[in-house]
Amino acid sequence: GTDRFLGCGDGCWGHVEGLNESFLRNAIVGGPIGLSCDLTSFSHTALQMLKEVLANYKVEKDFWMNAECHILTDTDGMLVLQFNDEKFEKIKIYVYDGKWHQRVIKIYPVCCKNAEYRVNEEIYSEKELHDHGIDVEISTVNTAVAVELIKI
Repeated sequence: GTDRFLGCGDGCWGHVEGLNESFLRNAIVGGPIGLSCDLTSFSHTALQMLKEVLANYKVEKDFWMNAECHILTDTDGMLVLQFNDEKFEKIKIYVYDGKWHQRVIKIYPVCCKNAEYRVNEEIYSEKELHDHGIDVEISTVNTAVAVELIKI
């Protein structure tokens, strides 16, 4: 069977929505991790995914303990958060699509002046990022996409 995940949309389980794995994978960032569920009911695949997410979180715990957060977009259907270290050497951007059926969103990260950043295999100057942004593809609603920028 297919794993199905539910998420609380209002903090008190009055608004429950089905979530894609990508949303769950990328929602566990930026602070202490909390899950309110019966982990024994998770499938082997879902538990492996959760273990992977937690292992990656532990590897980067120093980043997360000191990361600054910038809200790049916060609308009724879209949330874009940027986390970065103090010197903007590592930037992690999370795009959460809850209602929009947009396939691409353009994001404009906050960066270090006159720097260059690697995004996947592409190199961008701070000016290019400021003037033209980065296109992030979104597959469907209730999904999340992560983008990492590394200063070079």
